[in-house]
Amino acid sequence: MKRLGIALALASLLLVGLGLGWMLPNPWAAGRLSGPEADAKIVPAPLARVVAQGKLQPAGGLVNIFGPPGAKIVELLVEEGETVEPGRELLRYTGQQTLELQVALAASRTGDLKLELQQKTVVAEGGVASASAALRNAELNLQQAEAEPPLTTERDRLELARKRLEGIQQLADDPDTGRLISPWKVAEQKLELESAERELARAENKFATTRQSLQLAVDAARGNLDTAEKSLELARAALNALRSAELSEQLASQQLSDSRLLAPSSGKVLRVSSRAGDTIGATPVIQMGAVGALECLAEVNDSLVGRVKLGQPCQLLSPALPRPLRGTVSGIGRFVGVPSLRDPDPLGLVDRRAVEVKIALVEEDVPVAVELLNLQVTVEIELENR
Repeated sequence: MKRLGIALALASLLLVGLGLGWMLPNPWAAGRLSGPEADAKIVPAPLARVVAQGKLQPAGGLVNIFGPPGAKIVELLVEEGETVEPGRELLRYTGQQTLELQVALAASRTGDLKLELQQKTVVAEGGVASASAALRNAELNLQQAEAEPPLTTERDRLELARKRLEGIQQLADDPDTGRLISPWKVAEQKLELESAERELARAENKFATTRQSLQLAVDAARGNLDTAEKSLELARAALNALRSAELSEQLASQQLSDSRLLAPSSGKVLRVSSRAGDTIGATPVIQMGAVGALECLAEVNDSLVGRVKLGQPCQLLSPALPRPLRGTVSGIGRFVGVPSLRDPDPLGLVDRRAVEVKIALVEEDVPVAVELLNLQVTVEIELENR
């Protein structure tokens, strides 16, 4: 009980002291406010440098090569550290062999169809030529038949028989010569005239039949020529329709070409993240870049980026580097976003926005930086007012 009483007394004294201290003025504070410095403005020290986090990368950034997710890698055609030229195939994966077979099949179909249509065209052209020759021959025969004097011999025989009959008939009718002409002679001459007339009639019928036959031959030859020309036209149209098969072949070839993973530009293979037999996922299979020139992509706080100017010297620091690297500001972004690099300073701002600033490394420091690409570094940008 004695101890409890002492504790309560001490607590009461403490509360009284705090109350008096709050009510009484603070002489030290009053002294500070009453001095000549009370009205002076506090001027912050000039900023000597802007510090940010950055990442080393090839000039122009890393080139990420993705594959179709779900496909399996059949063969890797490049190795890390290898320099490749544009258009170099980087790897092969399942599914490409099927596309190659489709291209071969389309090419085979196109070739077969082309050969078949060419053969049909040749046959049709031969049919046209043969029909044209037959038509010319029939027309010549008809022209020749029409050009010859028709039935000259038969008509001459008829005319001769008629004149002889007329002469004999006159002799038979004359009183002086009538007794010299036998009636049988007149009858014989009449039979000869009738025979000549029948021969002429047969010849005329034969000529008409021959002419009609020749005309029919000409008409048939013309019909055959029309048919042959239509067949040739259809064959040529089918040959033109071969374009569809050729387009199918081109489409298959284009699909195969699009399936190839080729180097988009010259550069060095920096990382191969998969092996033969692995299933391709959503991450890059290969990363490459041009390492002749390097840069650092720094994330400068948006409140400080206005102090950064092109050409300002920079230092890049990291425990992983044998020495600080040097560079100059070569580009300032215009987009404010959330930084992707974590600030190692535990007192750094957590909720912040940043602007990307590119820093070109000096040529002498490229061999040092190229061994540690993608390294996060601390960037110190020297300001003009230093």
